[in-house]
Amino acid sequence: CLENTRVSTLADIDQWAQKGFQQAILWLCGPAGTGKSTIAATVALKFKGSKELAAFYTCRRDHKALRNPLQLWRNICYRLAIVHKPFGFKVTEVVQSDSHFDSGAETIYTLFHTLLRQPLGLLNVDLAPEPMVIVIDALDECGSDSDRIQVLTCLLELTKLCSWIKIVVTSRNNSEIQE
Repeated sequence: CLENTRVSTLADIDQWAQKGFQQAILWLCGPAGTGKSTIAATVALKFKGSKELAAFYTCRRDHKALRNPLQLWRNICYRLAIVHKPFGFKVTEVVQSDSHFDSGAETIYTLFHTLLRQPLGLLNVDLAPEPMVIVIDALDECGSDSDRIQVLTCLLELTKLCSWIKIVVTSRNNSEIQE
């Protein structure tokens, strides 16, 4: 964001992340062209600077890989493994022990389970880092309506597995995301 713009929105997001609001997911929605992606990038940059960014992913309907929900999980896993080394070690263990991993038969749920749920479940709770934020921009451009419902179901599960993870999602006002 340009300096001195979106100050109130950015302050609200910062307060939400820092003060431990009850909601683990913040949804910023609005029509196309209203600055959601700019706000998402600004939030990601701010949290990256303070070492609180776990992952930043931008979905794009006009880009094959960036509209693929499986790529979303791979990116989040990779980024989280970089910033939280104990998680990275557990991902390596899980993937190496799974002879069917990357067989081409992955679904949104199975990839989430293998790359995030299983490794996070193996972590020592005493090794939990300070709160971290995952920013997902333009979720409405990721996969189909049913894909987005599955992704959101997994994101909710992720926040229940890890109280130290908070998620910012931007999208157009979209019924399956709103529900």
